[in-house]
Amino acid sequence: MSDGDALLRAVIAAPDEDTPRLVYADWLDEQNQSMRAAVIRDQIEAELAESFSLHARTAADRANARLLQYGDQWTSHLPSEVEAVFLRGFVGHLDLHPSDFVRHVTELFAAEPVQSLRFLRFLPEQLDRVFTAPQLQQIRRLAFAPMSRLTPEEFTLLSSCTQLSGLRDLSLPENPVPPQWLSGVLEGSTFPELAGLNLANNPHLGPSLAAALPRANHRDIRELDVGNVLFTSQQLRDVLQSRCLRRVERLHLTNLAASRNAGPLAFLDLGWAIPWQQLVLLDLANQRVGDEGVRELVRLQETAKLRWLGLSQNALSKEAVRLLVETRHLRLNHLDLKGNGFGGWEHATLQSRFPDAVIEV
Repeated sequence: MSDGDALLRAVIAAPDEDTPRLVYADWLDEQNQSMRAAVIRDQIEAELAESFSLHARTAADRANARLLQYGDQWTSHLPSEVEAVFLRGFVGHLDLHPSDFVRHVTELFAAEPVQSLRFLRFLPEQLDRVFTAPQLQQIRRLAFAPMSRLTPEEFTLLSSCTQLSGLRDLSLPENPVPPQWLSGVLEGSTFPELAGLNLANNPHLGPSLAAALPRANHRDIRELDVGNVLFTSQQLRDVLQSRCLRRVERLHLTNLAASRNAGPLAFLDLGWAIPWQQLVLLDLANQRVGDEGVRELVRLQETAKLRWLGLSQNALSKEAVRLLVETRHLRLNHLDLKGNGFGGWEHATLQSRFPDAVIEV
């Protein structure tokens, strides 16, 4: 076994650790593969930097430029049917069809430190063989593409898959998630390490989430996407005040884009309803909270940890811009104000207040 093979095996054996990756980068430099080494260092640097910061974006841009030029060469050892994504310098995520996973699973997991999968399912391919693969033990993030059409039996297979006991993030956007199944997962012991849940574009799940999350006190949810899930104001309040969300860091509360009515959050006190303690990202697109919602948001010192704020289509006026500019404690790295009728003056004014941020108007 060559030194390079041994070092790669060390990376695959400890996929959560950065040190083996950086040691491999040093070895690559010695082999005159400085571009490949730079991607490892740049992606790790971006991961460790403050969320959404200029520092993080610059490091990620450097890595992406090199991947655009050399990525196909660095993934030539993988099956052509698989779409690979580099994470922290190595292929860490795969987009693929269930049949391709079953066919290539052994070689894929032997070649790269894969911890994330997204299944693409345009035909009714069977998933039963997927859920028996022992390699799933190292998967931390599992996603199903929108409209994957999982059957009730396949949802049962998913939640009973013992190989997924280490799963931390489950993404089921725009899939017909059975409410009773979801309640059983949240309230039970399935996926004990689950910290991220994406249920966007499942409008029917509002009542079951409002009932289940307050009973999921054993959970520690750090990221929740319930964009375009239909809630009443009381249901959304019950969700947001659930103990399992007390340390949430990323919260996506987009209201149905097709709705011209105020979202349920517009009728709640933002300061009291939202769990601010650890919140880094908050997306309130189309909630129609108005200038008063922004006033409440900037009044709270608890919003100081926010780095990404989404207020697109919220019926805001220049008063909201003034409030954002005059607040002293906000340190935003990304601000989305699209769909509020703002233009160049508002962009320039906000950019002067948050000089390193991405401002969208």
